[in-house]
Amino acid sequence: MLYSMGFTIPKAELVHAYLWRRLLSCTGTKVAAAGSHLRSLRMIRNVADYEPNSQFIQSDAIAAVSQGQEVITLIESLSPAEFDSAREMIRTYERDVLREPTWRGRPR
Repeated sequence: MLYSMGFTIPKAELVHAYLWRRLLSCTGTKVAAAGSHLRSLRMIRNVADYEPNSQFIQSDAIAAVSQGQEVITLIESLSPAEFDSAREMIRTYERDVLREPTWRGRPR
């Protein structure tokens, strides 16, 4: 999504935080809900991967898959106006809060 908006996406381990933080900056929108789901999924994954004594059961996995599907549904349901609004909110967040703009214009 952010690539199609014209943002430069980092490589490797930085991409997860890059994505959910920017999506969450779109306060009160479907995009922010998607960001919240992604942050939650990342936390679940970290527990499953790095906490050997965690109790990750089948119902947790099913819920995580459902949450991932919800992210896809939310992003795919954006109208052109919602898409443009999200791009502008993310650009503002990068400029005013992060002071790390990564927007380069729409890709060709």
